[in-house]
Amino acid sequence: AKSDLVPAKVFVHLGMLFFSFFGCGKITDQRREKLLLTVQALLAVQTTTPRQVAGVIGLCAAVAELVPLGRLHIRALQWALADLWCQKTALWDVNIPVSSGLRAALEPWLRQEWLMTGVPLELPIPSVTLCTDASMIGWGAHLLPDFITCAGVWTPQESLLHINELEMLAVSRAMTWWKDRLRNQAVMLMSDNTTVVAYVKNQGGTHSRSLCTLTV
Repeated sequence: AKSDLVPAKVFVHLGMLFFSFFGCGKITDQRREKLLLTVQALLAVQTTTPRQVAGVIGLCAAVAELVPLGRLHIRALQWALADLWCQKTALWDVNIPVSSGLRAALEPWLRQEWLMTGVPLELPIPSVTLCTDASMIGWGAHLLPDFITCAGVWTPQESLLHINELEMLAVSRAMTWWKDRLRNQAVMLMSDNTTVVAYVKNQGGTHSRSLCTLTV
């Protein structure tokens, strides 16, 4: 039932709509409608349960790879749930409020234009390479193929941050420094910090709120 022996340029596979001639994929209308109805139903109530919120997160996760920065928007939902409920100490069916934070995290999933945008099936070939590094004193970056550098020193408050946060800040500062050069470019980021690499590749994470915020 999952096979189609007739070649086609537009086809549905595992609930995903593929356009081979455009080289992109989108979520199907059925999945989009189900997601919209579920999110709207959750926004219409004042209280819910962690199980219901987790169900919405699951629906979002199922289509996250087919909307731009989908996983990054899921992080906001995961952190909003974490603010309201602790899996280690509370039950799945206890009542929790649909807080303002949870509502704000749900809002993007109502934007039909974003949900229908689609994503390329292949990553673009990087046109520039950005190398960053940081210490407890300051940060530096190197941009190729331009062979230019930038650097800075942390403030006393910033120097108290964890080294992972400083490494992510170095990436953010370099991207801001060269924002005009990097606009509309495919950037390859090179960092010797595996946590930073993981958070960038995974569009955030759920272990460190501060790192997730810096990733955004």
